[in-house]
Amino acid sequence: MNIEEQRDTLIQKGYNEKRAGNYESSINCYLDALQLDPYEGMAHYSLGKVLFLAERYTNSMLFYLRALHLTILYSADGPDANRVMLEHQATEMIGAEKLADYKKKFHPHVPFLVVQTNIMHHFGRSYAIQAPPKSALYNHVREDVNKSGQDYSDNMNFYRQGLAGHVNEYIKNTEGYRETIDSVYKNIAFSFLIRMVQWERNENPFSIYPNDYFARGPQ
Repeated sequence: MNIEEQRDTLIQKGYNEKRAGNYESSINCYLDALQLDPYEGMAHYSLGKVLFLAERYTNSMLFYLRALHLTILYSADGPDANRVMLEHQATEMIGAEKLADYKKKFHPHVPFLVVQTNIMHHFGRSYAIQAPPKSALYNHVREDVNKSGQDYSDNMNFYRQGLAGHVNEYIKNTEGYRETIDSVYKNIAFSFLIRMVQWERNENPFSIYPNDYFARGPQ
């Protein structure tokens, strides 16, 4: 097998191991895939999920952040046609005025915070779950999730089921609540990203976000 085939085989094995509940084996498969191809965004993204299931939340954040930064590389340095497509999608979703406002805050060619909202709500959960009990973030998340009509603990259990591969069960159990709850976590992620992500550095995300990047934890 060539390198791409070896990488894809390891990613598939990582997914299968995750579904079987073998989280450490899954993590090692994804890490091996990244040894072959450090720029494989799906491996970073998938690692974020399985690390959350393994309750290694800080590392989960780290790999979600690396996956997000890879979209900067692909969007900012990719073909002009790709940038045009992404910008068109973002304009359709949020309007030209709001997109222009985002561009002032971020890289001028990267409307990825609109396009990659799925990573953002996962990232927001990994960040928020580490908040110290009784802190402002701890209370805010639970209050806002409970306002949706679904209990915070129940929703978190359903979310873990979805990450573990039981997506249909997650969708069924969160029907009518999911969009509202996801927006809670997306807003938390958005606030974090404005403050923390190093937008100007287009290089290997391993060097931008080393393992001690989140040493101080949620604030």
